[in-house]
Amino acid sequence: MGEFLSWTHLPYYAIWVFSGADGSFVRRETTAQSVDPWESAPLQGNGFYTDGPLFAFQDLDRNGWPEMSVVLDINPAYPGSRASVFLERRSLDLEGTNPIGQIVPYRLHLPGASNLNYQLLISQGFDAQGGSLHLGPWDTKLVRDAIMTAAFGSPWLSGTLDFAGRAAGAFFIPADPALIGQTFYARAIVEDAGSPGGVWTMSSLAWTRVTP
Repeated sequence: MGEFLSWTHLPYYAIWVFSGADGSFVRRETTAQSVDPWESAPLQGNGFYTDGPLFAFQDLDRNGWPEMSVVLDINPAYPGSRASVFLERRSLDLEGTNPIGQIVPYRLHLPGASNLNYQLLISQGFDAQGGSLHLGPWDTKLVRDAIMTAAFGSPWLSGTLDFAGRAAGAFFIPADPALIGQTFYARAIVEDAGSPGGVWTMSSLAWTRVTP
C-alpha cells in the first residue's frame, strides 16, 4: 500500500514516513535548508518563507522518489508573490569535504532505476543556468571540462544499480596541493537506450570541497 507522510515545520521541514500497510513508523527525513549551490540563502529567511504545507507530488524524473512541493512566499511585503518549489530527494551522497590524496566514497539510491547501468559525471564547473552538458531533455547543470572528459568511462565511476536501485563506489583525489579549495561537482546519469538522450533518469547533484 506504499507509504504516507506527516511533517512539521521547524527551521527546515522534518518528515515522518509511515507504512501504508500497517501505519508503522518507517523513517524520519529532513529537507535541505537552502537550495545551494543555486542559492546559498536559507529557505527560511533572507526573502524566502516556507510557512505553507509540504505536499508529496508525483515522481517527475522517474528516479523512484516522489518530489515534494512547497509554496514559498517570496516577499511577505508583496502579497501574492509566491512560487511553487519542488524539492528532490538526495539520491547521490558524497562527503562535503575531502582531503587531497584520499579516496572519496559515493552512494546512489534510485529505486526507479533498478538493474540499469549508471555513469557518475564529475566536473569542477557548476552552472545554475544550464551548464554545457545536455543529454536530450536532461540538463545536468555541469560544465563539460577537462576533469569530466578524463574521468568519463572510468570503471570507478560506472556500474549497475542493484534490484533496489542502489550502488556504491569511490574515486580518488590526487595529492596535489593545487587542488586545495577546489570544488568537485558530481551527478549520476542512468543509461537507457530507449529514452530521450539515452538517459532514464539522473541523480541529485552532490559536491565535495578539497581540503589539505
